[in-house]
Amino acid sequence: MKTKLQEMRVSKKLKQVELAQQSGVSVFKLSVFESGAARPGRENAKKIADALGVKIEEIFPHFATQVVP
Repeated sequence: MKTKLQEMRVSKKLKQVELAQQSGVSVFKLSVFESGAARPGRENAKKIADALGVKIEEIFPHFATQVVP
């Protein structure tokens, strides 16, 4: 089952290595986040969302219920 992150990355026609380069998040971490084995913290989530040109909540719904400082 694909995660929202993987769906978004594939829809933008990006490889993990390309998203890693654009976001500054390692390929290993992206792989872990895409597998659903772990969720990113706010900093990595923002880097990934910015690289994909979307809001954090669009990829990582668990941030939608948190108050942003």
